[in-house]
Amino acid sequence: MPKFAARLQYLDIFIGAFALNLLIIFSLWGVGEEKFVYLHLVFDTSNAILSMLLAVFLSGERHAILPRVRHYLVIAFCFAAATELLHALVGIEWEGSFAWIETYSGMLRPATWPPSTYVLPLAMAWSSVLIRRNATLSPVLFAAGMAGVTLALYVLSFGLPSYVDIGILGIRRPTQLPLLLLWAVVIAIYWRRRHEHRLYEGLAMMGALLFLSDVCMLFSTSPHEHYTMMAHAGKLIAYVMLHVIQMRIAAEDSQARDDAELALHEEKNRLKIALKEINQLAFYDELTGLANRRLLNDRLQQTLAARQRAGRYAALIFIDLDNFKPLNDVHGHTTGDLLLVSAAGRITACVRETDTVARFGGDEFVVILGDLSADRAESISQALVIAEKIRVSLGETYRLTLNSPGAEEALLEHHCTSSIGLAVFNRQHSPEEVIVWADTAMYQAKDEGRNLIRVYQQR
Repeated sequence: MPKFAARLQYLDIFIGAFALNLLIIFSLWGVGEEKFVYLHLVFDTSNAILSMLLAVFLSGERHAILPRVRHYLVIAFCFAAATELLHALVGIEWEGSFAWIETYSGMLRPATWPPSTYVLPLAMAWSSVLIRRNATLSPVLFAAGMAGVTLALYVLSFGLPSYVDIGILGIRRPTQLPLLLLWAVVIAIYWRRRHEHRLYEGLAMMGALLFLSDVCMLFSTSPHEHYTMMAHAGKLIAYVMLHVIQMRIAAEDSQARDDAELALHEEKNRLKIALKEINQLAFYDELTGLANRRLLNDRLQQTLAARQRAGRYAALIFIDLDNFKPLNDVHGHTTGDLLLVSAAGRITACVRETDTVARFGGDEFVVILGDLSADRAESISQALVIAEKIRVSLGETYRLTLNSPGAEEALLEHHCTSSIGLAVFNRQHSPEEVIVWADTAMYQAKDEGRNLIRVYQQR
């Protein structure tokens, strides 16, 4: 189980509930019991409903405690709700077919009180023992055991001394002090386990308020006087406090889940950014952003295979910038890089989105034109149109911004032509073979005066 900080996380809620409890105690002090006949029934019914709601919310929440432990607590609050509800029902003024309950209510109401107060601490104590021993008792067996305990408490309640004659006083003397001792043990057990989960802290605090309510019950002299109302009001506050703590735990868990999901999402965005960067470094030229040789070979291999299946031609255009080295020598590599980036943009603007533009190395670029005509001569014509667009575009004036350390920004106008070689293909060749064809045609263009386009003629 996860560990939590040693500080009290819900001390503010407990202090508020405790203060409210004291306020109710002082407000009820000295009020006559005739005021509380119906209030007593309201408290009993409310406590039964709150206890059942605690069971429902516990069963729905997925706290970071073992499922079997959560099931034990759900069963505990279910039995507490059932016994509390039975205690409230026998206090109603029944008429008609149920009038017999009213006849025996003087005997039934005191007898149903011990089970309604003992069931919850006994169930909590038993579940804590199972938790400590790491027992794997099934929830069904736990519920069966609690049913037996509850039945035994009812049988024992009818056997308490003199309860018929003196009512609540006869019940209080033999049961209240052991109940206080039981609550003290339960509080201590769950308080020691509060570091394992925040819910245990809330259960210990609830036990403390129920302990205080049972202390008030110790001084009770009748079912409807102010000490009895103090005890029932204290139980109501204890249940409400645990509801508040449970809602805060749920909110904190929800926030923690949201934070974890956000962190996971950010982390995924970072497998993705990193993968994109790795992919960029592996397959794209760092300077121009064009495909590098590795990606060029892969795309060319795919194009070769596709053209053979389709029976249509594709073309490879090999481009070399004329007189690029003097620009580097005179103005530096930074200026040369600016020209390469600008040239890459111009080439890309001349081709289709389905075509591939790659930087082969230095001032050399390669373009793969796919899906040309099924006729060789027509395919050459189609490729020459695009190659001519590239030649004209690359021959236009470049305006490069120069940034020299310690000097003002300057604009350099530079003219640069290109030599272009072209090869068409429609059969299965190796990528290297096709590149050699286009490269050969490019050198032919250079040898014949540059700023030319030449087509490789297969022999």
